[in-house]
Amino acid sequence: MESRIGLSPEELITIFNRMYLEVWAKTREKVDWESAKISKQIAEGKEVDIASLLVELMEVVITAARDGTILAIYENNEKVVEDLRQAGIELPARELTN
Repeated sequence: MESRIGLSPEELITIFNRMYLEVWAKTREKVDWESAKISKQIAEGKEVDIASLLVELMEVVITAARDGTILAIYENNEKVVEDLRQAGIELPARELTN
């Protein structure tokens, strides 16, 4: 049996995906609305500048990836501490400072 400290790769991916989808769900309506507006303008034969939509999409992806990564790291750190304590290793308490 292989011993492991912390979360498995599958658990990390699940946490990342959950956070990524949560961020996307919060911003999807705005992106869909902007896309519909641009589609209507194209259908009307108007010139359309999609740069702002592309920038917004990139911001959503970057934010979702950042938040997913940070949450996965945080939850993994929590699991590592829990696993070490269960193995009998005492860790010094750390005070949170801002």
